[in-house]
Amino acid sequence: MTVLLDTRVPGGPKQCPDPELLRSLFDYDPSTGELVWKAKNYRSHIAGTPDRSGYIRVILNKQSWPAHRLIWAIHYGVEPPALIDHVNGDTADNRIENLRAASRTQNNANSAVSSRNASGFKGVSRHKATGKWQAYIKVNGKGKHLGVFSDPVEAHAAYCAAAAETFGDFARPAIRALPPLSDSKPGLADAPSNGSAPAGEER
Repeated sequence: MTVLLDTRVPGGPKQCPDPELLRSLFDYDPSTGELVWKAKNYRSHIAGTPDRSGYIRVILNKQSWPAHRLIWAIHYGVEPPALIDHVNGDTADNRIENLRAASRTQNNANSAVSSRNASGFKGVSRHKATGKWQAYIKVNGKGKHLGVFSDPVEAHAAYCAAAAETFGDFARPAIRALPPLSDSKPGLADAPSNGSAPAGEER
């Protein structure tokens, strides 16, 4: 199956400072992913601190910048793409080999399982009508139903197969440790039975 992935990002990020300016302000070590200030008062100080999502952010000219966007501009000498994906899922790991351009769909495909997902398996939720487990996948914001299963592991396997076919190297299985699953009927936090993922569930 061939899927055309939408590369548009509504609004988009603000334009980065000029790469040459950034190179005059920072040293970048591609093997560690660290940005280091060149300024005399801050020389050898690692730039940036993690935000609540784990991304390193750098204050420059009274503005907050994602370090990975500055790094892309420094390393490649061009304006970064609208979205940059962290290959291994570690948003603080800014080694250049861990950064790649991505569409919104690809970026979501490589995200962790949502804390709202009651199954603990990415792409799996309770099927309200039967109380079983449904598998689903989202591409360009549209949900696709992959089937209903008695076992959430089987539902997750269906998601993983579809994700690998659709997203290739961006596919990330994502499993979260949970207490033993109950056979009770689904609650309010579970997904609708039409196969589409609730808001935020794709992550």
